[in-house]
Amino acid sequence: MRAEPARHGFPPHRPAGFTLLEVLVALIIFGIAFGALASLFQTSLRQTTRAEDLRRATELAETQLERFGRDLPLTPGRIDGSTPEGLRWQAEISLALPADEEAGVALYQIRVDAGPEAGLPDLISLTTLRIGTP
Repeated sequence: MRAEPARHGFPPHRPAGFTLLEVLVALIIFGIAFGALASLFQTSLRQTTRAEDLRRATELAETQLERFGRDLPLTPGRIDGSTPEGLRWQAEISLALPADEEAGVALYQIRVDAGPEAGLPDLISLTTLRIGTP
């Protein structure tokens, strides 16, 4: 007859598999991890959308800055508009320095603000200087 090795502290006939308590603990751990990942994905999606909106507003502001002196006049004042995509822009033109009448040139400061139609939180503001006639 063969002697079996002694098991210290273990029940003699432990069934194979998991107990209900082990399964519940594993499900709770999985739920917590899944909740954290879902929150991370939601935050990532929100930040990606915001970055895309800011990119579009910046592109609009750059486009409007390029138009001054070419399509739009360099005269002090304000001008604004909007796009079909729901973005708005506003430009303010002012003399940066007093005009030099002898040289026939003036230095204009142009500031363009662009952002969503509904509010100011994602407003982009770009400023440049442009030489023009007085």
